[in-house]
Amino acid sequence: MSTQQIVLKVHPDDNVLVALANLLKDEKVVFEGQEYTMEETVKAKHKFATVDLAVGDSIIMYGVLVGKAQLVPVNFTPAAMRRDDKTIKEQFDPNNPNAGRGSNCRQVAHSKFHSAVFRTSR
Repeated sequence: MSTQQIVLKVHPDDNVLVALANLLKDEKVVFEGQEYTMEETVKAKHKFATVDLAVGDSIIMYGVLVGKAQLVPVNFTPAAMRRDDKTIKEQFDPNNPNAGRGSNCRQVAHSKFHSAVFRTSR
């Protein structure tokens, strides 16, 4: 059985713990006799709350107030949807009178998996 500490409480008054290793979603961590189940993956050196926090509740670390709990959106913009190749070819076909070539089209989403082209309004 490993006795390596995987979380750290910086000050006795803190209501957050610091992960010293990556903690996976649904992983159980026991610290000072209290069991915590990770609701999402917590990367090493990141913090997680030891109590349920409501919007506006104090976040205490180093024994002092470091912030207030806020409601933060997880996804600010919807993910770009991949358009099928046929649609993209039609959009740029020089024989298509409805082709969207020109300055009103631009590439807005790019990743190693795909890029997507969207029409922008001006």
